Amino acid sequence: MGHDVFYACKAGIQGGIARCLNEEGHCGSHPAGGNWPKAPRPNIVLFKVKLNENQRSRFAEVETNFRTWSERQRLEGERAQNAEKLGRNAYTARPEQKGDEHKPEGADDGCPIYGKNTGGLKNVDVRGLVAELREAGFALNNVHVDAIGAGQKNCFLTVSFALGVEEYTEFEWGKFERLIECSFAYVHVWANARKSNGEVKHTVNCLTRQEGRKPNYVLHYDGGDWLEESVAAAVVNNPQIATAV
Repeated sequence: MGHDVFYACKAGIQGGIARCLNEEGHCGSHPAGGNWPKAPRPNIVLFKVKLNENQRSRFAEVETNFRTWSERQRLEGERAQNAEKLGRNAYTARPEQKGDEHKPEGADDGCPIYGKNTGGLKNVDVRGLVAELREAGFALNNVHVDAIGAGQKNCFLTVSFALGVEEYTEFEWGKFERLIECSFAYVHVWANARKSNGEVKHTVNCLTRQEGRKPNYVLHYDGGDWLEESVAAAVVNNPQIATAV
């Protein structure tokens, strides 16, 4: 399948411990037709939705994890070291934050599937992802709010799915379903490398809800490769996708 947006090469590097950063179809390291190792499949998927103050109040019962300044600095250092082991520049995706003491966590050791400086996938419907993750064997194992930055104003509702875990049942799915009944202006999908303990974490970051706006793409799990499908194609199989609520 061709892509009309940047889409990362699906091959694995260093024996398949991480996904290649190059663009699919234009990757000199993994030209088409080669028998390349695949990037590692995720066993944890974090589905994150950025919340404004009003939206956060609707999830007041959800535990909040406040990431301290020292924790953010520790994470930046850890990611920079991991990126170096993979032969990568940890600040390629967000070069403006390198060395910025006011914005720790600018370092990245994963693969941004929809681009480094492209803004990610734009105008996206993600409503089908929960069903696709469950079909792939994932279960909900945790829900919390990540609060980052001064005044905890930068908040994400983080819905965590994992393989081989018991289902977490104390979550009001109805509120979450209403939260994602929209088109998101920007969606970033990150594929992280396999850790020494076997953990492979992927993250879907959904930014800026656009109620009533028709999406351009529908995002699919696609066995851990992730795939954007144009609404024009998706609506053939599911007419309800034609417009976002």
